Amino acid sequence: MPLPYPDDQLPHPMMERALPTEPQSTVTMMETGRPRVRREFYEPRELMEVSWNFTGEQFHYFKIFYEIDLAGGTESFYLTSNDGDDLVTREVAFLDEPELEHSDNLYRITAVLEIIQEES
Repeated sequence: MPLPYPDDQLPHPMMERALPTEPQSTVTMMETGRPRVRREFYEPRELMEVSWNFTGEQFHYFKIFYEIDLAGGTESFYLTSNDGDDLVTREVAFLDEPELEHSDNLYRITAVLEIIQEES
């Protein structure tokens, strides 16, 4: 069962608009000269770009949440946010490893999350 985002310890991420990604295909030319088309995934996916700004202590807590609670980003989690006037809870998962920028005592994390399920 996915864990909730620890919003009592960490600030909410800044989010870009969720973008649907349509199924894609890989085309391989066979020795016979005929193309072979393989679908990469079957359902449309929704991706969301997020970023966080953390202090040193908040970054340490995020690192524990990411590496231990989410098993290195392989597990999904619940993220609640405002979407216009509505409060929306989404089950999300990291698509790739987050990028880290560090300057002074500010840690900036950027990542792409895949929306697995959305509840209003």
